Amino acid sequence: MAFRRDALGTNRLDTNLRGLGSQVGSEIDLCGHVRKMGLEIIFDDRILVKHYSAPRPKDDVRTDLTGPVWRDACFNIHYLIAKHFKIHRSFAYFCHGRLVGSRYMPGLFASLRWTLKRDWSIWKRLWQMSLVAFSGLLAGRRMRTAVNRRLRDLQPFTSQDSTTA
Repeated sequence: MAFRRDALGTNRLDTNLRGLGSQVGSEIDLCGHVRKMGLEIIFDDRILVKHYSAPRPKDDVRTDLTGPVWRDACFNIHYLIAKHFKIHRSFAYFCHGRLVGSRYMPGLFASLRWTLKRDWSIWKRLWQMSLVAFSGLLAGRRMRTAVNRRLRDLQPFTSQDSTTA
């Protein structure tokens, strides 16, 4: 991804994101800030990006499905969706993830599928990820409420406000 510096303004990555190194979901946060500024996010398939992989921190093992990386990713994604979108979208995303899911962030249907393949540990992951996703959803809603309250407090006082008070 590439962003113009002026498109990001003074916004920086959220320090509430979990994980080491490059936090999973940080691009959702950047796109959310750009969207709130009223700018467009454009996909251009002509852009070529060459990634140079940096060494990952010791605990950043992406193949360990029960490790902290996927719990952090689950929290971050649910946190950022709840932070940047209204409650009905946040809740719909949460419910879809808990119902459908994937091997990395299992939902009910994915758990049934992996049970047929004799992966009994999927039920423990389903429970863990559901708790993590719910905590991310709650944290994101709290952050959205706090930001909206701060923005509302910064609104200038107008003469119309005095007539309605």
